[in-house]
Amino acid sequence: MIKSVITGISTLIIATAAACAQEETSSLHDVDAIAPTDVQAADAAKVTTRDDAMRFAESEFSEADLNDNGALDREEFLAYQAAKNPADAQSINNSTVGEAERAALETAAEEKFAAISNGDELVSKSELIEARIADFDEADANDDDKLDTVERQKFAQLVIPQSSETQVY
Repeated sequence: MIKSVITGISTLIIATAAACAQEETSSLHDVDAIAPTDVQAADAAKVTTRDDAMRFAESEFSEADLNDNGALDREEFLAYQAAKNPADAQSINNSTVGEAERAALETAAEEKFAAISNGDELVSKSELIEARIADFDEADANDDDKLDTVERQKFAQLVIPQSSETQVY
C-alpha cells in the first residue's frame, strides 16, 4: 500500500511538473512573438520598419512613464528626452555653451512635447505611437516602408531633438 501511495504521488508530481514546464514554454513563445527584434528603447537608429517604430514608441513610453499613470506629463517627457541624448544634456549643463544654444536644446524637446500632446499637456501611449509612426514616415525619404542607414539616422534625429552640433545630415 505504501508503495502504491508513493507511486501515485510520484506520478502526480511528474505530471504537475510536465504541465508547468509546458505552460512556461508556451509563455516564452508568446513573449518571443511580441518582443522587439533589433529595437532597443535607447537606440532609435535601429528602427527599420513601422512595426519597429511602434515597438520603439511602446518601449519609450514604458521607460518615460515614471509614475505609471498611463500618460507622460511635460517633466517625464523632457527628462526622458534629455536622458536619451546625453551629449545635449551635457551641453545644457556646460557653462561654456551659450545661452542661445542651451535654450534651443530645451525648446526643441518642448516643441516636440507640445506637438505630440495635442495641447492637453499629457502624452498618451497611442499619441506617442502615432507620433513615432509619423516620424518613421518622414524619415522614409524613398517611401519604401523600410529605413536605410541614412533614413534611420534621420528617424533618430526626429525622435530625440538634437543640437546643431550633434546632428547628422
